[in-house]
Amino acid sequence: ELFPGRGTANVALPFLAAGVPAVLANLWPLQDDRAADFFSDFYSLLKDSGDPLGALRQAQVTALSKADPSLPGSAAWMGFELVGGSSPH
Repeated sequence: ELFPGRGTANVALPFLAAGVPAVLANLWPLQDDRAADFFSDFYSLLKDSGDPLGALRQAQVTALSKADPSLPGSAAWMGFELVGGSSPH
């Protein structure tokens, strides 16, 4: 580890150093179908707003409202962390 104890920042650091403005990482594995829905919403919101943090927040709110009561809904969106990237406003 380059920076012990920094979690997802360790994974994101090479991308940020290479000029990527933000890295969206997840803390645990997800089912592809649930992740696909989440990322579809996230990237649509990001395209419209240009704000990665705002897009992440709104995609999480949307995922919460779509939650299937028979599944642990928060697991599909709760583990995402945005490293880097800030609102352009």
